[in-house]
Amino acid sequence: MDARVAGLLLDLLSRRIELVETALEGLRLQYPGYAEELERRFIRRTTLRLEEREYTAMREDGFDRRRGLYHLDAKPDEAAGHGRRPSTS
Repeated sequence: MDARVAGLLLDLLSRRIELVETALEGLRLQYPGYAEELERRFIRRTTLRLEEREYTAMREDGFDRRRGLYHLDAKPDEAAGHGRRPSTS
């Protein structure tokens, strides 16, 4: 990517972040309960998406959730998961 284009995109994103933060602050001031509930919902949805990605990665790695173990007959590179491992949390 051209350095000029990257700079323009960075400026655009920085301005957009600033506008969103200003709008959110206004929402928090006018409707604190509503803003808090929106933030809670956003965090919950983000958490669910991350958890879904983790399950997908485990499934692709050959994890059998019913047995709680990896398939022993998986090919070595499949069992290795190409460097991915399920999180311990």
